[in-house]
Amino acid sequence: MADGHERISPTAHVTAYTWHRIGMPHARHFVTRRGWLGFWSWRVLVEWWARLLTGTPTLQQILEYRHRIIEGAALAHAPDVLVEIAGGLSRRGVTFAVDHAIRTVEIDLPHVVSLKQGVLEASELSAKLGKHSLVARDVLSDRFGEELELLLGDAQRPVIVMEGLLSYFTLDQRNTLLASVGRALKGREGIVLCDAYTRVTRGSSLGSNALKAAIKMITRGNGPTDSWANQEELEASFTSGGLGQVGVALASELPAADRPVIGDEGIPAQVVRASPS
Repeated sequence: MADGHERISPTAHVTAYTWHRIGMPHARHFVTRRGWLGFWSWRVLVEWWARLLTGTPTLQQILEYRHRIIEGAALAHAPDVLVEIAGGLSRRGVTFAVDHAIRTVEIDLPHVVSLKQGVLEASELSAKLGKHSLVARDVLSDRFGEELELLLGDAQRPVIVMEGLLSYFTLDQRNTLLASVGRALKGREGIVLCDAYTRVTRGSSLGSNALKAAIKMITRGNGPTDSWANQEELEASFTSGGLGQVGVALASELPAADRPVIGDEGIPAQVVRASPS
């Protein structure tokens, strides 16, 4: 990959390598040595004993679960634009633009945008990205709702994806972002898709706590913040942001060929599908 990948979050490298391992389209363009090393270090040093003691799902199984469900739910909505917020080294935006001819906008930090542009310009995909764009924005700013409205343009069926993002924010920051998204979607037949955790779904097992602690360690303390207390508190955050229709997207809703290896039972994550009131 292009220079500058050292500034990308370690978890972004690991997830990009995971998408490649499970065979997601165009994922190979975003594979890095750091991703390979992080994935296998995790598996050898942390994951094997956590599974031995608790039987919890593997990191790959958890990541595949949310990624495939979000992918399937986004396509099922038949969007006229896909917006991915802070997707890091995700291959989804490129896939929707190149393989499905859907206008896509990836919103991220400036150094992520610069890196990804360099990777794509150097690839064989460079001539096929007419429907794909990368923009840098501060998603927690007071202006983001208005900026997102402008990026959506006249789209009536947008899908906004926030995968692996909300759990890194405090509750107040999540509410700020959700309010901006709700404002941008008002009056449209759009949906938001994101993974979300409550203390009930994440649990307090040894495996769950070890996973959370290890992420904080490899991200130098920037790992997941505290989960929502329960489903009611989670839904209240979406509702207060103008996203009053809140449900859960399930693996069982997908065509059999597109389902993740692990099913809906016993998974600590859930994929929330929300839309304006």
